Amino acid sequence: MLRLIGAILVVVGAGAFGFRRAAQFYKTARQLKQLTGAVEMLQCEINYTRLPLPELYAEVADRQTGAVAQFFRAMSAQLASGQPRTLAARHAMQQASGLLLPSDARMALLELCETLGRYDVDGENRMLRLSAQRIQSAQERCESEKRQMARSCAALAVCAGIALAILML
Repeated sequence: MLRLIGAILVVVGAGAFGFRRAAQFYKTARQLKQLTGAVEMLQCEINYTRLPLPELYAEVADRQTGAVAQFFRAMSAQLASGQPRTLAARHAMQQASGLLLPSDARMALLELCETLGRYDVDGENRMLRLSAQRIQSAQERCESEKRQMARSCAALAVCAGIALAILML
């Protein structure tokens, strides 16, 4: 009886791990969509309000939720404390612990934050468009892969749990 309960717990635990990993694919897709919106907001704010960078990032953070808002809020705080843009972007990325971005989107975001404020409005608009395209391509790739990857992770974890349960019995 004790072995049966242990086997059930192993299968449930492995399944929960797989379904949690599957949910992360959907969370990544949602964050990429939020990030695309945030880049559009940055572009609008730069073109029309011309706020200083700390206020600009704080404004974008107020309009976002979750880890994306946490990143922009941390970026605003880092810049307000006098950190250089490069260090501020890296520290903000570390502080936004729930940010689940693929590496290409993460690099696009870091490069954008490191370069905003260096150029005139036309140069910044070009950089924002380039970053938006890179993030959009990562979002499209993530959207096309998320269902298949989520199913694979969930199925693999459940199968591994069943295999362990069989070995236990």
